[in-house]
Amino acid sequence: CVHAGASFVDAMPSAAAVDATYGVVVDALFGFSFKGTALRAPYDAIVGTLNETRAARIVSLDVPSGWSVDEGRAATGDAGLARVDALVSLTAPKLCARHIDTRVTR
Repeated sequence: CVHAGASFVDAMPSAAAVDATYGVVVDALFGFSFKGTALRAPYDAIVGTLNETRAARIVSLDVPSGWSVDEGRAATGDAGLARVDALVSLTAPKLCARHIDTRVTR
């Protein structure tokens, strides 16, 4: 990733800083085995910040962070990412992909 020019951060910048600095954010916080209805710190703040972004595109790997692999965001109490611009499925698409609405405008 470093050789390709991808940058990494040690702390989550503000939503405004994300929008001003990054064109794409790769969401790979959790794997497909995420369970629960709430995100714990520091992940709740990270996902909250990503939900506030408007310009940066969010690309989730396999399952958007905080989503149920089968039922999507609603099954986790709407704790996960509210918006996903693209989903990259590893191995095979998961059932939660049915719940991604890329027509949502910012």
